[in-house]
Amino acid sequence: AFEQWSANAKELKKSKVVGSRVLLRWLNALLATSLDRWRTEVKERKALQRKMRQSLGKWLNATISNAFEQWSANAKELKKSKVVGSRVLLRWLNALLATSLDRWRTEVKERKALQRKMRQSLGKWLNATISNA
Repeated sequence: AFEQWSANAKELKKSKVVGSRVLLRWLNALLATSLDRWRTEVKERKALQRKMRQSLGKWLNATISNAFEQWSANAKELKKSKVVGSRVLLRWLNALLATSLDRWRTEVKERKALQRKMRQSLGKWLNATISNA
């Protein structure tokens, strides 16, 4: 009877060890899957942020380029008007040139503000998604 009890106790202890090992393996696999999913999401978010920055940069550069081209065209026109020498025409072109330059400056300021807001928004979004992961 004692031998039977001893054998049952050993088998019970062995089955507990095997069960805990199975449980630990299952838990480790679950954690590894979650970590891999989180890493994938972070990579995808970073790629999306990079694409957003690139497209926003292209759009902003095109806008600023157009404003600068207009300013440059107005500057060329001002240079041509110097040949004519009319004071009224020069004053009008100076005002036009100043308006174009102001527009260009405004575009640059807006671009910087938009970039700052984008960085802040992307940072908040990234922090929120990472904290939710």
